[in-house]
Amino acid sequence: MKILIVEDEPKVSETLQGFFAAMGHEVCASETGAGALEQVERHHPQAILLDWWLKDKVSGRDVLVQTIAKAPKTIVIVVSGFEELGPEEITALGGYALMKKPVALDQLYEMIQKAVGEGGA
Repeated sequence: MKILIVEDEPKVSETLQGFFAAMGHEVCASETGAGALEQVERHHPQAILLDWWLKDKVSGRDVLVQTIAKAPKTIVIVVSGFEELGPEEITALGGYALMKKPVALDQLYEMIQKAVGEGGA
């Protein structure tokens, strides 16, 4: 499976990339929302792990909305430590789920596997 990691914290991004690559997945990454949208166009990921609060003009919300508009079968799981963000907002915008930081990698992996099994990407 092709997985795009959109995360502006280098250590978090490296951890996620290493974990999913070790599980045998093709992984690409972006630190910015604009870069993430380019990666969606170029690599057509099946799943995206998306930080909601990016240090960029293109927010996580923008990435989610534009990705779902262009590639509606792409699984987008929002990963955020922002307490006010709720799962209802994510699913209303077309995202698959919200996982709060810090994430448990095994739970995140199970969530992606479940999403794929439900007919996602």
